[in-house]
Amino acid sequence: MRAKSWLLILVVTIIAAFSLAACGKTEEQKVLDAVQRYADAMNTEDANAVQDSMHRDNWSYFYIKQQLPQYFDLYDVKVTFEDLQFIEIKNGVASVTVVMTTVKTDNSDFKNTRIKETFQLKQEDGEWKVLDIVYNPETDVEYLTPQP
Repeated sequence: MRAKSWLLILVVTIIAAFSLAACGKTEEQKVLDAVQRYADAMNTEDANAVQDSMHRDNWSYFYIKQQLPQYFDLYDVKVTFEDLQFIEIKNGVASVTVVMTTVKTDNSDFKNTRIKETFQLKQEDGEWKVLDIVYNPETDVEYLTPQP
């Protein structure tokens, strides 16, 4: 009888674990995923995907499709995130801090940088989108040397 009880407990535990996993991602993970989608879109040089990762209230939303193809024609870069940290969701705006390193992968005159930034995200049609990227150019930007 005890063996059947333990087996029943095991089966119920496994079902519960799968049920919890099926509930989906936490809001925190959804926010972090949205920030990563932005980096992925930049790395694939997909202006449409970059625009899709941005909230319509982002100041550059309507210019992205015009500006980014020119940028992508001039520079080949790789964007990576270090120290990606969820901060909070307050008044409908999520905040994530990140250290973003952008390094050229071509022979252009692009200057490699490491920037401490705060991504602010807001939901649009049920998805987290980049509302703004905030940093101080005087204190948060480090130019990496030597330049490859």
